Amino acid sequence: MPRRLRWILPAIRFTTDSRQSYKISSSDSDLEEKRLEQPDLYGALWSTGLLDSSNKRLNEPKLLELSDDIRSHLVEDASLGPRAGVVKRALRELVRDESSIMPTMDFAIIQNVRLDKLLSDILTLGHQQASSHHRPRIDVVMAERLQRLWMARFREKYFNIDQIRHQNLSSTGILKDVPQMARSYGRRRSVGPCRSLSGISSSNQGRSIIETPTKGKYGAAALPLLTGREEVLPSGTVRYMREAKLSETHVSLISCVGTQIRILRGHRLRSPLSPKAGIRYDGLYIIRRYSHKQNLQTRLHRTVITLERIPGQPNIADLAKVPRPSQVDDWLLFKKYEGEMIRQHHGEQSFLD
Repeated sequence: MPRRLRWILPAIRFTTDSRQSYKISSSDSDLEEKRLEQPDLYGALWSTGLLDSSNKRLNEPKLLELSDDIRSHLVEDASLGPRAGVVKRALRELVRDESSIMPTMDFAIIQNVRLDKLLSDILTLGHQQASSHHRPRIDVVMAERLQRLWMARFREKYFNIDQIRHQNLSSTGILKDVPQMARSYGRRRSVGPCRSLSGISSSNQGRSIIETPTKGKYGAAALPLLTGREEVLPSGTVRYMREAKLSETHVSLISCVGTQIRILRGHRLRSPLSPKAGIRYDGLYIIRRYSHKQNLQTRLHRTVITLERIPGQPNIADLAKVPRPSQVDDWLLFKKYEGEMIRQHHGEQSFLD
């Protein structure tokens, strides 16, 4: 064979195979089947439950659950958790899938299930462990490779993914069912006492927070633990402590000892049980003890309340997982959105206050 033709034949063969691979159906279902017809990727997704058995499409709720679980373990115990094998296989097959003509993972799925956050968290922990010789190191090779491939494929969209989520808050995000929110900022002249949907009466005066129990028909119905501190006792009960002015203390609870009350915990509460963001309902408790004493030096009143959780409710360890990492992402986006609304309607000084 002439030397000039030796490189032409492989090129012709490659061109012919590439043209044949583009002969696919134009319908969405056919496209999805073509994407998932690779046996390795199909097997990886099927065995992990990330593929919907009815239509052979990616199961976004399951994928978001997996992403949240892994991100939680990365923070709590610096590992990928018990499903590490699932994650490693999925990352490996997704990297291989990126070399196909129609990759399985589109931008909407990455955005909705926070896969960009998952890769970022894995790489952050991996780089931290790389500089330490006392902790086991997680493998970040596939995460780095997949991140680079997605950056190359989606370009500006991937780099601006948080900005896209922020822009979609009021249309398709967590604020899509709150159409009056932006207009309410425009009407508000000052921040005064208000009653939220949960029934917590609160107001902002400078940097202090006034919190009072909700009054029910037969006494206090809910107690918001938004500030102060809390500790878990060896007996399983919890002790809540807070110092404030007399007008801001829970004096009315002195008549509620021995009764049930609903407990809500906020992210500003210094407690091992407090949520990472927002306010969380933690169920029914019994007020076992109440004490009140004034500090003569500071003139503040110290309140100590002992609470016992009523059995038969969801495990407090499971409640402590709320909010999930994806919910914290939404909370941070909401705070940014709220700050922009305050700046827009009340100026920079109101936002700083």
